[in-house]
Amino acid sequence: SSDTVSLYGTWEKSFTNTKNYSNPYNFDQIQLDAVFTAPSGRTISFFGFHDGDGNGGQNGDVWKLRFLPDESGAWTYTYTWSDGTPGGSGSLNAVSDGLYRGILKPYGPNPHWFAYNGSQPVLLKSYYIAHKVSIAGMPIDWTASNVYQKLIDGGYNHLQLNLLNVSWTDSQFLDAPSHLSTPLWGRDPVTDQRMNVWRNMEDHVSWLNDRNVGIHLFTGFDPKEQYNQATATGDPCCFSQKRWMSMSAAEKKHYVKYVVARLAPYANIAGWNYTWEMQDVGGYELAGLLAQYDPWEHLRTYHDDSLSSHDFADPRYTFAAVEEYNPDLSWPARSVGSYPGHRAMLMAYANKPVYMMEGSSLWYACYHEASGGYSNWDSSRAEDDARRTAWAITTAAGSFTWNDHPGCGNPARSSDVLAMTESVDYMNILHQIMEVDVTFNRMHPHDELLSGKSATEVSPLAEIGKQYLVYAEAGANFKLSVAGGSYTATWINTQTNARQNANGGVVTGASAIPFTPPNGGDWVLLVRSVSTPDIAAPSVPSGLSAGWQAVPLV
Repeated sequence: SSDTVSLYGTWEKSFTNTKNYSNPYNFDQIQLDAVFTAPSGRTISFFGFHDGDGNGGQNGDVWKLRFLPDESGAWTYTYTWSDGTPGGSGSLNAVSDGLYRGILKPYGPNPHWFAYNGSQPVLLKSYYIAHKVSIAGMPIDWTASNVYQKLIDGGYNHLQLNLLNVSWTDSQFLDAPSHLSTPLWGRDPVTDQRMNVWRNMEDHVSWLNDRNVGIHLFTGFDPKEQYNQATATGDPCCFSQKRWMSMSAAEKKHYVKYVVARLAPYANIAGWNYTWEMQDVGGYELAGLLAQYDPWEHLRTYHDDSLSSHDFADPRYTFAAVEEYNPDLSWPARSVGSYPGHRAMLMAYANKPVYMMEGSSLWYACYHEASGGYSNWDSSRAEDDARRTAWAITTAAGSFTWNDHPGCGNPARSSDVLAMTESVDYMNILHQIMEVDVTFNRMHPHDELLSGKSATEVSPLAEIGKQYLVYAEAGANFKLSVAGGSYTATWINTQTNARQNANGGVVTGASAIPFTPPNGGDWVLLVRSVSTPDIAAPSVPSGLSAGWQAVPLV
């Protein structure tokens, strides 16, 4: 047959195999294999998966084969069954209709940043939806209109989700009409995959994929939460699922292959995540399996909260995912500022993008307002800390996710998404500056350009000789070394986007030029070469609260 699919879209084909297999999820017992030949002549080998009755029902004889075409034009494929059941062939036509942007990769010319297919740079605007909420269990129609669309309207192109829900959970949005609390698999991921849960979860993946919203899988390969619940309650029911470290090598292989067969053909899978809690030293085993079975090489990472022992340079990891509150970072507690986030990003950089996927100040509603939260933090500073941490990370050429949901263990409502108006505005201002006022993908961290400053309050990005951006917190003075030439100089308030001239509005490149932020507030200094093409006055970014006014660049 001949099928048409969008370039970077998800092609799917169903096949019937009526043989009676004792375990259709065991790839050693039966595997649907395919070889796809691109218009250029290169080939991609991939494999299908058992899907019950094909419509979410548990029992049936339907297998599915999915594919992600990454070249436009006519593809051909052949498929075979490992037990000799007759196979066949077919074709598909990938059309360049612009519906899908592609797969997130490190940006080739400057791997601090992410880019579609490694060539089209994108600044991640990422939001973490609800700590401990397994959003994949909720109906897609309700979630799309009440949660996802709200974020898309706010300009978010990336979400961190507890999507690959392998643990039992009844945590949901309180105003959701229903929720599947059953995990994707029971005790054994090789024999007990749940087709209705997979189908519901893939509705979410597909809906977001059609809108080019990337998904970072915060958890998913280990039922840690179920184990923790059992530990806390003493309920023996919850110890039934195998944890990753208890699986045999064969079980891990089959488990990972099944996940990859179902999800890798979606372009928006933007982070296979391995957490340190899985207790596989360095996460090498999972990373190696993903590298082996995912032919599109979606981003892989090891979520590490111990940066002094990380191994992000390992080629099995394609980006770094870090936490802000690392116990091994060796500076004193701050009185102001979120400089630890800046330092953490620099420590984790190994010529790959760094993503702050768990930050105390960025999850401020969780850590500042939760009962029993960290007592040394003042909840009244929550919004300031979120903004300051976001800038500290960004000026390390890093990406981050944040949320403003209620406390860590509390269920959320859909109205909690983007609920804190001031912080939402702060994040929008940051993204406007990075996407409108500078060419972010050409910039690198350059802390060495600064002098005469407080080490915990000022941080810079630069494309030396062309554009400089320095975040200065709480009116911190500093000196900036600028390459020879003439430049415009502008202060931008990180809370209001108000703008005014710095040092008279024009500076000449020199070593250690002194700058003093206005009014003792949090400001960004923008220094641009006069030979750099002008950027038009910014428009109001989507998602800003009523009454916000853009102030043209002086």
